[in-house]
Amino acid sequence: YEGDRSRKQTLVDYGFRLPSALDNRPLRFEEFEAKVGRVIFTSATPSPYEKKASSQIAEQIIRPTGLVDPEVSVRKTRGQIDDLIYEIKKVVSRGERVLVTTLTKRMAEDLTDYLSGRKIKVRYLHSTIDTLERVEILRGLRTGEFDVLVGINLLREGLDLPEVSLVAILDADKEGFLRSEISLIQTIGRASRNVNGKVIMYADYITNAIKNALSETNRRRDLQIEYNKKHNITPKTINKTISDILYKRGIKTKKEVRADFKVGEQKKRFSEDKLLDMDPSKAANIISGLGQMEKPDVDLIEGLSPAVSINQKGVSKNPRSTVGTITEIYDYLRVLYAQIGIPYCYRCGKLITRQTVDQIVDRVMELAEGTKFQVLSPIIRGRKGEYIKTFENVKNSGYARVRIDGKVYELGEDFDFKLDKNIKHNIEIIIDRLKIKPDIKKRLSEDIEISLIESSGVVYIQLLDSGEIHSFSENFSCVDCGIDFEELTPRMFSFNSPYGACRECGGLGISKDIDPDLIVEHPELSIMDGAIPFFNMSYSNYYSQLIKSLAEEYEFDLNTPFKDLDEYAKRIILYGTDGRRIKISYISHKGKIRHYYLKFEGLANNLSRRYLETESESQRIKIEKLISSRPCSGCSGKRLRRESLAVKIGSISIA
Repeated sequence: YEGDRSRKQTLVDYGFRLPSALDNRPLRFEEFEAKVGRVIFTSATPSPYEKKASSQIAEQIIRPTGLVDPEVSVRKTRGQIDDLIYEIKKVVSRGERVLVTTLTKRMAEDLTDYLSGRKIKVRYLHSTIDTLERVEILRGLRTGEFDVLVGINLLREGLDLPEVSLVAILDADKEGFLRSEISLIQTIGRASRNVNGKVIMYADYITNAIKNALSETNRRRDLQIEYNKKHNITPKTINKTISDILYKRGIKTKKEVRADFKVGEQKKRFSEDKLLDMDPSKAANIISGLGQMEKPDVDLIEGLSPAVSINQKGVSKNPRSTVGTITEIYDYLRVLYAQIGIPYCYRCGKLITRQTVDQIVDRVMELAEGTKFQVLSPIIRGRKGEYIKTFENVKNSGYARVRIDGKVYELGEDFDFKLDKNIKHNIEIIIDRLKIKPDIKKRLSEDIEISLIESSGVVYIQLLDSGEIHSFSENFSCVDCGIDFEELTPRMFSFNSPYGACRECGGLGISKDIDPDLIVEHPELSIMDGAIPFFNMSYSNYYSQLIKSLAEEYEFDLNTPFKDLDEYAKRIILYGTDGRRIKISYISHKGKIRHYYLKFEGLANNLSRRYLETESESQRIKIEKLISSRPCSGCSGKRLRRESLAVKIGSISIA
């Protein structure tokens, strides 16, 4: 549904289809049959309907390139991710690409994050990514911008790419549409454009779908191999780069076509204006020569993005569509920021840089000759814990000294240091102590390499005289905050992409929350007199007993108008006690006073929870009246994640 709708939405947004196209339903089979005569069905995997309706079937199994269907293996799910990473590294070492298909969007996102953390260049694809972004992602896979593409349903994305030699199918034994016989056969076919094509299914048992898919693939593969042997054909991978297609065939860009058209049009208008003012006899001679003027490639251009002005007629109600996205101006802006934007840490504001070992050595060697310094490897930065095991590992690795929270300690046999687990600590291994001299460059380089390995990419150089510390990192990260950043790409600046959208609002820029101003409908009244009509505060009511106990605990008067209560009392009433239990008193049916303790969540949080949990439509409609849209607190309405907003050109972010 999302795939069909997203394609239609693009056509509607750009004016190729009317908005009513979104409401059009597909034809039923009987309606389709009434409108057509003799039909040729073309399908990679014919459905039962097509087979039943066909009187003859012709198979195209042999490929002109000699390529055969890929080898397929089934492996146990235990340790599947480690096995997958091993296979990915083998494929990447050959300069080839990998497709991984999962069952859910969440699985795709989590797997992408995990693989990225293992230093694998990976992206993921799903239905919420718009068409232009999808084309950009597929191009990045082909050009080697990244090596692995993770998706949910890779069947409809047109991923017949010759660079792909491995397709991994996770949870292949979970029966359903995405793991049906037809889906598996189609997914296997994604690896058949490369001579090294291979498919791995991860499953704990063989389903009928897996069994049939393997049988069909092996049948086709046997026929293809037999044909190749008979005709002495050696399979070859298609090797055609994107630059071959764009430039070697001489295809003009939109900018070049627009320029040719504009020049030709200006010359034509200039000539016509001049001819009107000339003597007719002279004009006749000039007209005879006009035919020699080179004409532009086209007479009329429609649908190209304008160079300066914007003529936007159609209006999309899609909250994700803006003038910038519809006219493609925002796409150019995303590319600009990805190419020349300068990233800063969103937490401390410092410049994000990456240095090689040689660059770090050169920077250190710029210090004055004779300067004494020590090389530190920060293994713990601003984290709580006792770190007993960490000290044991450091000691067993042969290091003699560590620096704990700014103080140096010897790692002797009697060293038994236990940190306060409730305080954040900084621990650095002292790798070496040196003095700037021309002959220390090799030793310094080795020390820095060791430090980078121990601390996962960070090294400190501390000047012993002043105590000043210089931080360096081989990662794209903030050395002070320990926050890693990914390489800048256009998708990081797309609020319609999960890689660029704000985590809290999903790229919409607004959040819908319970509005405290709507809850407290009559702030001039006290709570007991009806300041909050949604909660009935009659003296026999549950919420009345709750609020009374709350007032006793936090010492505020229930008969005071709500607007006159102090801000702390208002916050407690609306947003709760932050997990603290309060004593609730009530009178039992026998007239005795009873007590129990409860964590009070707050009236606003109570409504938010009930809105999500209730199965009553009337209750949901009632609560919806208390919800309002506000700028997202995570991005301040700017739609993008904080890492993207911290990238600047000059002092200006993309938002």
